[in-house]
Amino acid sequence: MKLKTPSGIIPALLLIGVLMLVIGTLILVFNIQTDEKGKPQYYLKPYVTFANPTTEMIRFETTENVNFMIEYGTTLAYGQSISNSTFGTMHEIKIAGLQPNTLYYYKVTVTDSKGECNDDFSSTFRTATNERLNFTFVVLGDSRADSGDGVDTDQFPTLINDAVNNFNPRFIIFTGDVVTTSGNEYDEIRNAWKTYTDEVENISDHIPIFSAIGNHENIRNPNALLRYREVWMHSHNGEGESGYYDELTYWFEFGKSLFIFVNTEEPSYSPRIASNQLVWLNNTLQKQGYAHKFIFFHKPICGSNRTGTVSKDFPSDATQLDQMFSENNVSVAFCGHDHYYCYNTTQSNQTYVITGGAGAPLRDNSTWAVGISFREYHYLVVNVTSTAVNVGMIDISGNVRHSFSVGD
Repeated sequence: MKLKTPSGIIPALLLIGVLMLVIGTLILVFNIQTDEKGKPQYYLKPYVTFANPTTEMIRFETTENVNFMIEYGTTLAYGQSISNSTFGTMHEIKIAGLQPNTLYYYKVTVTDSKGECNDDFSSTFRTATNERLNFTFVVLGDSRADSGDGVDTDQFPTLINDAVNNFNPRFIIFTGDVVTTSGNEYDEIRNAWKTYTDEVENISDHIPIFSAIGNHENIRNPNALLRYREVWMHSHNGEGESGYYDELTYWFEFGKSLFIFVNTEEPSYSPRIASNQLVWLNNTLQKQGYAHKFIFFHKPICGSNRTGTVSKDFPSDATQLDQMFSENNVSVAFCGHDHYYCYNTTQSNQTYVITGGAGAPLRDNSTWAVGISFREYHYLVVNVTSTAVNVGMIDISGNVRHSFSVGD
């Protein structure tokens, strides 16, 4: 006897099955989203810098108030920790008592007021050293976007990632104009810097990055100046008027070399350097015991015929600075602002490099540049030994377009 299936039962069963599958999928997606949203999230992932050979700084920013614990050590077992029960969104942590020139592993755990934890972040850092040794650092400048605010997203990512992957620098230095911050409101400026920090978050978590201040960072705007200091961890040793010097003029030492950063963007003075900054600069240059001294600033002092630079508009200032650099044995002075590469030496045998090819639209080097120049996107690799400094200009295709040495 043949059984008959009542009309409509099979379609109904199929419909029920489909509905159950959809509901199950929605529940799974909801649970995943709830778990993800439950974790505290980073706005700026942890990034590092060195304060001195035995002290490392770590900073991060979260989207909600959290406290933190950082585990660290010379192996993945960590073994040491530092924590803070105070809730906040911006955290800067000083880890002291470390061994110089040593690789450390670290892990960050953040916890919100509901007890939800995010322990996903871990990385490494290597402490600094003041002992004489061979080391490499990278210099690049003017990575700002072609139009609009923020960082360039075409050439800059290729340049900085190639520099890190090919040369493994101990640190990276910008000559200014990292981003453009043309807006007046804090949130606009915060969003502009976010485009840069997102690009470098897998670098800055283990390699320190420093910068000179550029004109496109727009520090005349108090909100821009505030966010600049929130993004960067620079030394608080630049004396002068409060407001425009702290973390905008500063110095640090590494491997028996001295690194000095000058502010060419002082309101009412730019591109010139005010007298009190000159006093600070001269005093800092006279520090002794270094194999090499390097200076970084944005607007060129030498090698440019561009209006709006010390080199072009204030030749007597340029001569004074050149003499100061030469008398104090500066190995190389690096600047940006002009969007190309230019190498120049003066009659005092002082070496200058303009490096402004990290992503901003390239300029006409045939009009402005004074010296050996290339209109190319590029970065510089600087190899330092106890007796010499070797610099190579690397274009975006990885070719060495120019190189020079200072010293033996």
